[in-house]
Amino acid sequence: MCPLISPVIAMWRTKRQNEACVKYWEIIADNLSKAGWSYGYVSALDQQGRTIWIADAHRGDGKRFFVHADDKPTAFLELESAIRSGRTPRRLRSA
Repeated sequence: MCPLISPVIAMWRTKRQNEACVKYWEIIADNLSKAGWSYGYVSALDQQGRTIWIADAHRGDGKRFFVHADDKPTAFLELESAIRSGRTPRRLRSA
């Protein structure tokens, strides 16, 4: 017989895992703001009906980066990486 507590623990663990992902991209977004970058993000559907995330960062000196990824945390990781390195990764474009 399965214990009654099992589904509750599974739901709690799933929620906790999702919170960790959300917190990480929020930390990146906060760091971008502190460094003088303005940022934005949006989800959209591509031609195959898949959800993609688009994130961009820009500042007053004319530098701007934007990226698209399959999920929001990955988009922010790639955006942060590009800004730190000053290079444009494969999936990132700079304007």
